[in-house]
Amino acid sequence: MKYLNWIINTPVADSTYPKYIEKIKTKKYRPAVIGAVYCKDGAYVSVQASCSHYCSPRYNYGKWYEVECGFPSVIPPVSWRPFAEQWNVSIIERIKRFIRACNIVSEWATQPSDYFRTYRREFTRMILPPPRTTVYGYMPIENVKEFIKLHKGEDTKRSFNENKQRLG
Repeated sequence: MKYLNWIINTPVADSTYPKYIEKIKTKKYRPAVIGAVYCKDGAYVSVQASCSHYCSPRYNYGKWYEVECGFPSVIPPVSWRPFAEQWNVSIIERIKRFIRACNIVSEWATQPSDYFRTYRREFTRMILPPPRTTVYGYMPIENVKEFIKLHKGEDTKRSFNENKQRLG
């Protein structure tokens, strides 16, 4: 779990600091937003920790013991349920939300292509189960490690390679 440990233990470069890019290139700091932690079976989850995320402590330097996770590629373990912004939203409620979004956006969508492009995210959120389309705040590191172990361990090489652009 080298990539996860790197996220937990590496301080964040303050984006208001003029030499933000240089700080990241030194590898002693990392950007505030980090991409996904990939597992060996292909599952992934986005993990972030900084002063602007749902994590503890709320500073730009770790060691973080709670992090913000979001939009896992598979339904996470039930132990994640208390940390979810939304876990169980009925299909009827999801359809109602989709219709409300359609009504709002249809007022300014001028072309059919704009219409469907705009609704892609709402439609995806309606179809996918809520545990995959939500944010998990103040998630204990042990729960993230549990997710990784359930999916055959962390794919460290892929995690670093996929997020290379963000890492400078």
